[in-house]
Amino acid sequence: DISKDHADQAIHAKALLELGDSYRIFGELDKGEKLLKEGKAIFESLKIDGQVATANNKLGALNVNKGNYEIAINYYLQALKIWEELKDSQNIIKPYVNIGAVFKNLNRNQKAEEYYEKALEWAEILDEYRARMYVYNNQAIIYNANAVTYQSKAEKDTLNASLFRDSVQFFIEKAMNKYEGALELARKLNDNRTRALCLTNLIDLNVTNGNYQEAIALSKEAEIILQDIGAITSLVSTKVNQSEAHRHLGQLKKSILRGE
Repeated sequence: DISKDHADQAIHAKALLELGDSYRIFGELDKGEKLLKEGKAIFESLKIDGQVATANNKLGALNVNKGNYEIAINYYLQALKIWEELKDSQNIIKPYVNIGAVFKNLNRNQKAEEYYEKALEWAEILDEYRARMYVYNNQAIIYNANAVTYQSKAEKDTLNASLFRDSVQFFIEKAMNKYEGALELARKLNDNRTRALCLTNLIDLNVTNGNYQEAIALSKEAEIILQDIGAITSLVSTKVNQSEAHRHLGQLKKSILRGE
C-alpha cells in the first residue's frame, strides 16, 4: 500500500512480487497469480528484464502448485532465456533446477536428468551447496524409482529376470551415491530435515542391498536427528530397518530390542 504511489514504481512492482509469492506459499493461488502478473507487467513497462525473469520464475512455481505443469515449464523457460541473455550466473541455476523438478513430477526422468545435469554444472561453477544438495536428492529419487521399475519387471519376466536384476542393482547404487552426496552437503549446511530424509532413505537402501553394518551406523545418526525434528513416522521406519539389519547379522537380542 505504501509503495503504490511511490515515485519509483519498481519498488511497488517488487512488493507485488513478494506479496504474490507469499500468497502462493499459503495456498491462495489465484490471488497470488494476479499480483505476480501485475508486478511483472510493471517491470516489463520499465524494461527491467532481470525482474521480469524473477516474476516468470515465481509464476512457474505457482503453476506447479496449480498442477499446470506445461504452463510452469513455459514460464521457467522464459526466465531461463532472460537470465542467459543477461549472463546472470547467480539466478540462471534456478530455472534449471525447477524445470528438472517438473519433469520429475511428470515421470519424464530423462528430461529431468538433462536439466538437473545443467543445474549441477552451474552449481559447481558457483560453489552452490544448497542447489547441489537439492539436485542430488531428486536424482536419487529418480534412480530409486528406476530400481523399483526394474524390480517389477524382474518379477514379471522370468526369462530376462537376471538382466533386470542387474539394472535394479545399478540404479540402487546410483541412488545411494546421490543420497550420500546430498547427506554430506546437508551436514555442511546444518539442514537437519534434508539430512534426516537422506539418512532414512540410505538406511532403507543399505538394508535392501545387504549392507547391514552401514545401515546400523547410519541409524544411530538418524535417530538423534529424527527425534530432534519430531519426525515420528520416519523414526519408527528407521527402528524397523535397524531391527531387520540386526536380525540378518544374527544379533537377535538387539533386533528384538530395536523392534520394541
